[in-house]
Amino acid sequence: MPYKFIKFGGFMLVAAFISSFLSPELSAVTGGILIFAGIVFVFTVKGFYSVKLCIFGAAAGAILVSANLFLSYYPAQALCGEKAVITGTVTEISAGSVRPVYTVETESIGISGAPQQVKIRITGFFETKLSPYDKIKCTVTFAESSAAKQEDFLTDRSGGIALYGYIDSSPDITGREENSLRFFVYKIRSTLAEIISQYFFGWQRAFTKQLMLGIRGGLDTEIRDAFRGAGMSHILAVSGMHLSVLIGSVSALFAVLKGDRAERPLYTVVLMALTLLYMAVAGFGMSVCRAGFMLLVKYSAKLLRTESAFIDNLGTAIIAVLLIDPMACCDVGFLMSAASSGAIITLSGPLYRFFARAFSIPEGKSVFGAAAASFSVSLCAWAATLPIALCAFGEVSLAAPVSNIGAGFLAEYSLIFSALTVLLDAFLPFTFAANITAFIASAAENALCACAKFFSAVPVFRLDPGEGWVLIWAFGAALLFFIPLILKQKLKYIKYSAVMSVFLLLSGVLCQNLLCAGTVSTQIIALEEGTAVACSNGSSTVLITEGYTAKDGYKLYGKTDSPDILICLDSDGEAAELSLARKLKPKFALLSKDEAASRYYYAKRFRSGTLSFWNDAKIEIIRSGVFTLDTGDGLLLYISDEFDVMKIKPRFRRADVIIFDGVSPDSFPSLRCKYAVIRGGYARGSAKNTVTLWDGNASFRFRSGNVSKCFF
Repeated sequence: MPYKFIKFGGFMLVAAFISSFLSPELSAVTGGILIFAGIVFVFTVKGFYSVKLCIFGAAAGAILVSANLFLSYYPAQALCGEKAVITGTVTEISAGSVRPVYTVETESIGISGAPQQVKIRITGFFETKLSPYDKIKCTVTFAESSAAKQEDFLTDRSGGIALYGYIDSSPDITGREENSLRFFVYKIRSTLAEIISQYFFGWQRAFTKQLMLGIRGGLDTEIRDAFRGAGMSHILAVSGMHLSVLIGSVSALFAVLKGDRAERPLYTVVLMALTLLYMAVAGFGMSVCRAGFMLLVKYSAKLLRTESAFIDNLGTAIIAVLLIDPMACCDVGFLMSAASSGAIITLSGPLYRFFARAFSIPEGKSVFGAAAASFSVSLCAWAATLPIALCAFGEVSLAAPVSNIGAGFLAEYSLIFSALTVLLDAFLPFTFAANITAFIASAAENALCACAKFFSAVPVFRLDPGEGWVLIWAFGAALLFFIPLILKQKLKYIKYSAVMSVFLLLSGVLCQNLLCAGTVSTQIIALEEGTAVACSNGSSTVLITEGYTAKDGYKLYGKTDSPDILICLDSDGEAAELSLARKLKPKFALLSKDEAASRYYYAKRFRSGTLSFWNDAKIEIIRSGVFTLDTGDGLLLYISDEFDVMKIKPRFRRADVIIFDGVSPDSFPSLRCKYAVIRGGYARGSAKNTVTLWDGNASFRFRSGNVSKCFF
């Protein structure tokens, strides 16, 4: 039964992922029901061992995540907004937009009944020099929200980070952790990073550290965006490709030097030790752990003189990672790594054989054969990770299947020669040889960066996850249905694919309902001289315009749902407001001009005050050019004129979204938000993310008072 472990591990991962978005109570109940159903299935039905493993896998995933959320994450979230004295150990320092960000594992939190040992991320404006594994004591104000972006929120949770905060007092260093295994690993990583700094310069210094060691920070935003736009961002995240290249190179070297003796158990044990060492050097990231466990299972089977299929290795690796960290299901890199590995293992071989038949590619090694194999692997990985990338990043590169053909080879050369540079300097007195390998690695990195910039110019496909999940799942269902037909598989497999295709499509409908249930969608549209805000809770829509002119009609017609309520503030004139109301046909209109209000049926004049619409949602006009919007699930503040921010409610000074229209955020230093939408300019320190709004629009989906997704 070759697929039993991948089904067990895969269903466990899917169940855990869905559980992370649902309430822990529902997940726990679901897990219990699945266990009961599995037990009944075991005693009443013979055979179908794979199905039984799937049921128990799904149950285990749901219960593991539920227990983790119950015991650690949600108790820590109760501290949001509180202030306390903490003691702990700094485990990581990363570059923030203004000041460094410190990850701290707390030993104590000075609040009665609070969980004591949690991970937090803190930053502040106090001048201090902290190093990893310093023990500190300081006063921290815990942030109200979790993270700026959905991607960070999910990835941080998988790292056990439950809280964010701001340092209220200069940290006191009370000691240093120097005798632990993790400190020893940190020293090794630091030493290797220093060697890289000696041989690589400019952007390549940060690039090589991230490529080899998984050390983030310092890489130009332009380069990161180029790799993401080209669909090559997986190269920057240490994962299975990196581990396979480096450990595979050592294995090939053993085969060349030792011949048949390379199959001896001693060399297998050496490869296992090197695998564990690289997992540690790469920071034990979720993706590299998945790949590392796959290799360890393979080598363990080799030591036991038995066989292990790649598909079984992947399933076992998924189980191992989730047992160590149940919230790994939230890590975007781990999700993409597991999905792409499963697709490559199951589909790339048949797809390559199809291309070989279609284009008459000769057997044996050839350039066309290598290109076809690389394209097959890239296409399978891209198709499998498409929904995940779209959900996490809001965009998918259409160039990815092609860009990774050459990028894969360049990344391999970069890795191998970068590793040789480090080894030659660290273990052998061959500085001259290290300079040569560094030069070759630099050339490969330059070519890799050029490839990313070239393919990032290809337009990317953007789709609103809130409204497009069904389309993505329909794409996956069609792909799953047609692949066996293209590859000319047996009828039994075609029937199986048809059933799975229907199941996948229904899963897409379910996920869309789960992810978007109870959310409020807010779309911000740039006008010629103002801004429009369209807010919808799924059944009703409110459209607010500020500074609307007759030239803006084409920007609103057909781009927003027909509003139930239209609110025009400070428009160009009566004619513009009246024309907009007549074309959009709202059920009720509040217009700023007397004549327009008197000439349109179901319209009133509205210049200041408060209007309530659906459940707890309301708009309040503070003054001309300033209004607040409480959707019931999120807070939005609009500013287009200088004013005293103390005149608005305190909670709006920490709104989810603040729109600065024609004013500088620096004029309002007391305001903080998750997303700052600015017509030009830059928000320095006022927001965790900034959207520049000129001709496009930005969309936000609110859930439970938090911005859960931003795409633009």
